[in-house]
Amino acid sequence: MRLLGIDPGRRGAIAALERGDCGGWRVSTQDLPASVAELQDLLPTLTPVAFAVLEKPFYPPGIGIRSATVIAEAYGALTASLFAAGIPVREVRPVDWKRALNVPRDKAGARQQASMLFPLDAEQWSRAKDDGRAEAALIAWFGMRWV
Repeated sequence: MRLLGIDPGRRGAIAALERGDCGGWRVSTQDLPASVAELQDLLPTLTPVAFAVLEKPFYPPGIGIRSATVIAEAYGALTASLFAAGIPVREVRPVDWKRALNVPRDKAGARQQASMLFPLDAEQWSRAKDDGRAEAALIAWFGMRWV
């Protein structure tokens, strides 16, 4: 069984979580593709998938219309691509998965928490700019509660 976790943020990523050869859980991550066409090419390579856990967009107070539009358009393209690939989606609010997994607000905290859960895979988010990969891995792990 494979689950996907998706952090749709500016430095977003997608994580594929599955049971490894030795029985433990392994995760592989990659940055979200830059275009919808690349995303639609990628998704079939990740199947079969039980479902994808997709982080809902967060619109902080005072966000500009342009920024909100960019976030909404990217989220819409992502959900449409998942639908087109036949991958069921479950949405989760950032506050819910972070609270459930005791992940602090800062991005370094997400990288540390992911490294504790997936020590064999931690090189994938070793750089500060790879926080989206760590968050995608954690979102996938959160999705295990729905299995």
